[in-house]
Amino acid sequence: MSGLKKVGFAGLALLLFVGIFELVFAGIGWPSLPDVEANRFEHSSVYWQDEADQVQAKRTHGERLFRVPKSAEAPLCAGEEERVDSLKARYPSFFQVSSDSQGLRFPEHTLEKPDGVFRILLLGCSTTFGWGVEDHETLPAQLEAVLRARGFANVEVINGGQPGYTSHQGLRFFEEVASKYQPDLVFMGYVIQDSRKVAYSDISQAILQDRAQLLKEGFLYRSRIYQAIKLALGSVVVESQSCLDDFGRETDKCVYRVGEERFLQNYRAIRGMAEDLGARVGHFAFPEEVADGHSRQHRFLQGKEAEFEGLPFFDPSVQIEQEVRGGKVYYGWDAPSPSFSVDAAEGCARLDEGVRRVDRGHANAAGLARIAELFAQFLESGDLLP
Repeated sequence: MSGLKKVGFAGLALLLFVGIFELVFAGIGWPSLPDVEANRFEHSSVYWQDEADQVQAKRTHGERLFRVPKSAEAPLCAGEEERVDSLKARYPSFFQVSSDSQGLRFPEHTLEKPDGVFRILLLGCSTTFGWGVEDHETLPAQLEAVLRARGFANVEVINGGQPGYTSHQGLRFFEEVASKYQPDLVFMGYVIQDSRKVAYSDISQAILQDRAQLLKEGFLYRSRIYQAIKLALGSVVVESQSCLDDFGRETDKCVYRVGEERFLQNYRAIRGMAEDLGARVGHFAFPEEVADGHSRQHRFLQGKEAEFEGLPFFDPSVQIEQEVRGGKVYYGWDAPSPSFSVDAAEGCARLDEGVRRVDRGHANAAGLARIAELFAQFLESGDLLP
């Protein structure tokens, strides 16, 4: 019998063996994944769902919304209704979003790269996308403006930020969408979402929700043997256990949304695809308001991977934190926190406006401008520009 036939018979026997076990396991219902309610997931929709070709679409910033409390004790004093209305104008609760035909936010650029243009692609989550700020105030928009002001007139910065994304989604996003823009320089900034402590990882969530299209693992995902191996290796967390979060508090959200090993695998896969296109690759760690926040371990991995592979790594966390501690307001927004007090003399209620600081997880326009300035300096000093 020829070697080819032996291999064929061996392969057939293996398929038959696996098929029998698949049928047996399916018959006895093992392994069985638990039914998990959608509200157990931090992000019940793993991908950012949005329409393309948005033209100044309004996006509501929930944390800046406010409700005027009702005063049952007395009617409003004269002129108070007008003061309430003015709050809405002075503290807008929405921001404008524009996008191109692929759903990438402003600054808009053609899918086909013009001759002589040098393209920088920033990949990340809502911090890169620019949650809470206007189109021209996002990090990619401000970085492009700073670079052009410095004399790099032919540089375009593509906004590859998508709210809620981790490197798990970023890998598919680059493969299916962002790579079409033919970038010359790709900076990966997935860290904030990846490093969050949640009950289930993105891989576990996709499996538990029966969303094989998010796994890109095809028929293996539907294999009982494969599921059993995943369970045995801990790749699918079926029951979250109580543990301590980054601040030492008891919580049942005890696994990284993207584990450390998977995090590096995703980064390497994106880098491989980008380099195959001829692009140079770097890492950037979007700074939190406090540098020792929850993302420090993934930032450390970002830096070590960049150091080991000889990649540029932009992380302005320490400098930004120092400036924030020095009084700069780079994160969050003022939002009204109104209440009413009764004017005893007038017998009517007056508005006490009150102000609170909300959403310190996202940089405001001033913070993004400062990060863009530091990013431009980093690119120029590192000889990363044409």
